[in-house]
Amino acid sequence: MKLLGFSCGRKMGNTETLVKEALMGAEEVGVEVEIVRLLDMDIRPCRFCKVCMRRLEGPEACVIKDDGAFLYNCVMDCDGLILGTPVYALDRPGLLHPVLKHF
Repeated sequence: MKLLGFSCGRKMGNTETLVKEALMGAEEVGVEVEIVRLLDMDIRPCRFCKVCMRRLEGPEACVIKDDGAFLYNCVMDCDGLILGTPVYALDRPGLLHPVLKHF
């Protein structure tokens, strides 16, 4: 079983610390874990050109060459997902909006 943790906060900030604690708890019971820091990723918004839907290659066929295909493959390969994000003005950070569009 594989568990993936997304951290949308600052490096070594409260959000990342909490995600790491949750992953360490899962690792203690034998789960394979991985953490991805979204602030280190290059994620650009979707242009809705639908090229990836018309071709059979999937997200690798996207005309936007960013880390979206990598994130998509990470999520599809894992069995569970922990999403850690700070809350700004009762909404998620702007960085998370294009990430969620990939799914």
